Amino acid sequence: MQLPSGLLHYTTPLGAQYSGDSRLLLQELTAGSVDLFVTSPPFPLLRPKEYGNPDQDTYVAWLLEFLRPAHRALKPDGSLVVDIGGAYQRGLPVRSLHQFRLLLACTDRLGFHLAQDFYWHNPSRLPTPAQWVTKRKIRAKDTVTPIWWLSKTPHPKADTRGVKTPYSASMRRLLADPRRHFAPGPRPSGHTVSAAFDADQGGALPANLLTMPNSASNDAYQRSCRNRGIRPHPAR
Repeated sequence: MQLPSGLLHYTTPLGAQYSGDSRLLLQELTAGSVDLFVTSPPFPLLRPKEYGNPDQDTYVAWLLEFLRPAHRALKPDGSLVVDIGGAYQRGLPVRSLHQFRLLLACTDRLGFHLAQDFYWHNPSRLPTPAQWVTKRKIRAKDTVTPIWWLSKTPHPKADTRGVKTPYSASMRRLLADPRRHFAPGPRPSGHTVSAAFDADQGGALPANLLTMPNSASNDAYQRSCRNRGIRPHPAR
């Protein structure tokens, strides 16, 4: 597909890379043609970044300029996943609500459904803002970023079997001898557990908490950038 408003950089058997104003590029996509959008737009941080940051008061309206044509381009069972970082209000030890206002705008105004909320836990994130976290010590270090999985239908195309996680050592022991390590029946919480753990399913069910530090100094992405003489993106 050739997009008139975008500069084509390269193509592969899996697709192509364009650069340009995505508000225009999204409008040029065929309606109902895209399975999935994944995006991490600039956040409304109090200190501007080199790639630009809308302010908190106008952030939701600005981002809807992109998400509205994305909704149009999605297939009926398609999804849009947006990583949306938080911020404090200027001069106050209270949080901005832009993440939640965006979520409500997407559901109430664009017709998206919240298929699921995910959270990226970055244990190596710096303790900011320093005024509230390190100096006055009245707030805890923020290490979690919400990720909204939005869909046009309550039943979007999805399959978690391809992203199973390795079994823990205790789960492997349970699978090896389930009768010794597990007894079905009522629990103190009031739940009745009747599942049988007698079959290896190839891994554990994935969770919606994604623990991934961004402090690696020699991962595949950075090696690839060095080999090509490209400066790594600051918010990778």
